[in-house]
Amino acid sequence: MAPLKKSMKKKPVKTSKPTSARRKVRSKEKSAKKKQSMKIKEGKRRSVSRSKTTPISGRATRATSHHSTSAPASSVKSAAVATAGSGRKPGKRPIQTMRRGVDGRTYAPGELILTNGPQSAEEVQYLLRGCVAAEHDARTYGVDEIILKKRLSEDEHARHGLEDQMAAVEERFKSRIEPLLPTRSNNRRTFASVIERARNRRREIGAFLRGLDLGRTEVSHMDSYGEASLQSLLQWAARLETLSEIEEPEQADYTHFHRGLDQLDNTTEALIVDVEMTLRRLRDKLK
Repeated sequence: MAPLKKSMKKKPVKTSKPTSARRKVRSKEKSAKKKQSMKIKEGKRRSVSRSKTTPISGRATRATSHHSTSAPASSVKSAAVATAGSGRKPGKRPIQTMRRGVDGRTYAPGELILTNGPQSAEEVQYLLRGCVAAEHDARTYGVDEIILKKRLSEDEHARHGLEDQMAAVEERFKSRIEPLLPTRSNNRRTFASVIERARNRRREIGAFLRGLDLGRTEVSHMDSYGEASLQSLLQWAARLETLSEIEEPEQADYTHFHRGLDQLDNTTEALIVDVEMTLRRLRDKLK
């Protein structure tokens, strides 16, 4: 049987060496695959670069549109103003641009983030905080916007008061940045009070973002920690806007709702402080 086993062994198959034509075909296939992979990587790099240079207002509307589609202020995309006939050099983005909604309507600067501008004392405070923390000086723009939106153009006493308030906010920014939550009144535990409180907090966050937008703050210049805090802040603003539009449930524990809003106030305030500290580090670095 030994000779039989020897005869059953398989002989190795001889493979012919690739000809020059085959080698050329394989070389072309490899080069084509390499070019395709390089194109894919370049496309991903460009998309990441575009997302990092999105202005604050554009990011705010984009984050809000993922959560709500009923209100025009939460479902719009930013659109640059046409430069034809404007006398502006190509390639330069204007400081203030109109925004166009999905319904074709155009909105003035700041209307998407903070409709009708800052109205309450809390909104004014957060707008000033955003102007002081912004990448570029926006203190004058912030005071002018408050005066314009609240129709106080002839009230010099109001302007001086806002300038004094701006100075106090600036002193806080330079010395020690701590949470500065507004004092909440003990509202009745009703559905209407929950909606009002959610809407007010959403506008307070929008006022802070509007201050950053007035100072032309570029997200790409922030570190990863500050950028993540800003993105989380935008997401919480979108959730608050969705909450302010819900219908009244048949049965609900509104005391539990207010406890959740208390925790949400602390969370969003911590994120705002993180953004402020990030921008202060950026300012110190550029000095």
